[in-house]
Amino acid sequence: ERVAVIRLENNTFPLGFQLKDIYKTEKDILDKVLDKSKYDLRIVPRYYNETSKSTFPAIVRTNMYIRGIEYISVDNMAYKIQMTFRQQWNDNRLAFNDTNGQIRYLVLDDSTRLWIPDTFFSNSWSTQSHTDIKPNVLFRIYPNGNVLFSKRITATLSCPMDLKYFPFDTQICSIQMVNGYTTADLVLLWKVGDPVQVTKNLIIKEFKLNKYSTAYCTSKTNTGEYSCLKVDLQFTRITVKYLVQWFVTTAMLTFISFLSFLMKASNSSRIKFLVVVLFMLYTHIVVINMWSDAKVPYFIAKDWWFMWCANFIVAAIIEFAIVKVIDHKCNKNSNNNNGHGRDNVALKTLETKECYDNCREKWTNSSFGRKLDLFCVVIFPMLFTAYIYSNSGTIQAISGNLWFTIEEEKKKESKTLDSQYNSEFSVYYIVQCIGISCI
Repeated sequence: ERVAVIRLENNTFPLGFQLKDIYKTEKDILDKVLDKSKYDLRIVPRYYNETSKSTFPAIVRTNMYIRGIEYISVDNMAYKIQMTFRQQWNDNRLAFNDTNGQIRYLVLDDSTRLWIPDTFFSNSWSTQSHTDIKPNVLFRIYPNGNVLFSKRITATLSCPMDLKYFPFDTQICSIQMVNGYTTADLVLLWKVGDPVQVTKNLIIKEFKLNKYSTAYCTSKTNTGEYSCLKVDLQFTRITVKYLVQWFVTTAMLTFISFLSFLMKASNSSRIKFLVVVLFMLYTHIVVINMWSDAKVPYFIAKDWWFMWCANFIVAAIIEFAIVKVIDHKCNKNSNNNNGHGRDNVALKTLETKECYDNCREKWTNSSFGRKLDLFCVVIFPMLFTAYIYSNSGTIQAISGNLWFTIEEEKKKESKTLDSQYNSEFSVYYIVQCIGISCI
């Protein structure tokens, strides 16, 4: 017979303790605690305090490990996440003799043999349990009756988004967990200490996970009060692609349109130049909107940006029309001032040529239309640059204030809920914490 020494952390089986004895002991314990005549998985494992003669609800502590996020869909307002979902509770019907510490815990992978909380994701569209080789489910049963339940899950969850600042937006996507039992039978609580963990190699297309937080979302209905746990994930969109493909291109077209102010009003190519630039901008906007996922019935940041780019170009066209009309009237009045029209025109041409010798004389002797052009060639780029700067600051400020407001609301809610359950179930908490700390 094969003899072995088995070490489990600080516990060592003595020499001579045979493997077949371990297997037999574990089998006997499982057969005993899971005997259908003694263990009914339909009954919630509430806690009964013999001292106070009171019954307390089952306390289920929850934690999760986020393995990956496949995508975040703006079009469907949903995201797909893979996680290892864990829950811990105490079921004193499963307590067993650990044979002087030789059996640290029992392992079971059949979820049909034990009572488990009917926890579900209230904001899920679909949920998938993994069965790569066998079902990815694991139970650990500890000698004091504590149970650790672990399961790998992939879920597609809804994520209502406010795209007002798209593509410079920050979105808060939640994972909401509830169950069908009222708080009189079962209470969901977060595990003390790091209830949510995220893989270090998390990569999400077009997004970056900034931070995450846990909260309680307990609700009351006509049938009672129900526990609810929530994880809020804050995602910030990676905007490099949008800046290069959308905003830099349209900004360049807008700045190019300002070159028209350097052309004379008499130059017929000026209006053609502005119309071509406006057409190029319009074509670019149509293509972007055709391929963009953010199709919502309200104006978003990119729409406002494109509108203002078009407004600046249209304003340049309007300015050209004003200059053209003013110059036409000035020339007409100048010709009518003297009967010798041709002589006046020649004299005016000679005077204008002499006045262009230096910049001051040019400004002083230029027509009103030309002065307006020189004014616009300075003021238009300044206004457009100021618009860009003001928008970038506003978006950053609003994104920060949004998360700060959510965090403050969660802190208030968590403090209220914790104080409520600590006062009502203080005795039961002590028993549960002692048991779960051994896991």
